[in-house]
Amino acid sequence: IQTNQGLQTKLENLEQVLKHMRNVAERRQQLEVEHKEALLVLQEKQEEVRRLQQAQAEAKREHEGAVQLLEARVKDLEEQCRSQTEQFSLLAQELKQFRLQTGKIDLLTSTLV
Repeated sequence: IQTNQGLQTKLENLEQVLKHMRNVAERRQQLEVEHKEALLVLQEKQEEVRRLQQAQAEAKREHEGAVQLLEARVKDLEEQCRSQTEQFSLLAQELKQFRLQTGKIDLLTSTLV
């Protein structure tokens, strides 16, 4: 009877171990599925980051190009402004000379009369 009880106890222990092993195996399978899903999500996020970095680099190149065009435009406008200022200065000097000459002519004609 003791041998029978000992065997019964061992059998129950083995059944418990087997049940525990099945639970562990199920949990392992579940973890493997979750791992695969997590890997897919990670790969998608990495691809999204790569695309965003690519778009950011493209936008940066476009902005740099726009800035260069604007800098060139500003430089051109500054040069035009300098040129116009010089022309204005020359015209102002010519006008001053003209007024001085016409003033002398007025003085001469008024003294002749």
